[in-house]
Amino acid sequence: MVYCSEAIVPVSTDPLGKDALEKMILVVQKINEVFDHDLIVSKIVPTMHDTRTKTSKGILNEIQSEFYQTVTDPIRMNSKLREGAARHKPVLKYARSSNGGKDYAKLVKVVMRDEKKYGLTPIIEMNGRKAEEQEA
Repeated sequence: MVYCSEAIVPVSTDPLGKDALEKMILVVQKINEVFDHDLIVSKIVPTMHDTRTKTSKGILNEIQSEFYQTVTDPIRMNSKLREGAARHKPVLKYARSSNGGKDYAKLVKVVMRDEKKYGLTPIIEMNGRKAEEQEA
């Protein structure tokens, strides 16, 4: 992380995930302090979000309240995410139309838009085309 200028931090919407996020923020602060660095957390991505449970909803609300400027829309949990991982396939190839697939596709668009907005050149390619071509 010392060689990065920004970090995108995934966090599961459960109590352990929130604890891990708080520890990660401390790690970033320590890296900046010790190495005189300017690493920022540009996005916090709530993952494994189960819209059916009060715990998941509550943790999401806490994360959004505390880190509102950097929190993206959550990645909803569904079976296709697990199935794709078990088959060693990314969700955007395995089940793009699933809720999780749609959520990750939206996240990619947000990240690419923000990279462009702040003058960074995205080099990620999707489906054999450069990111800039995806928006057209």
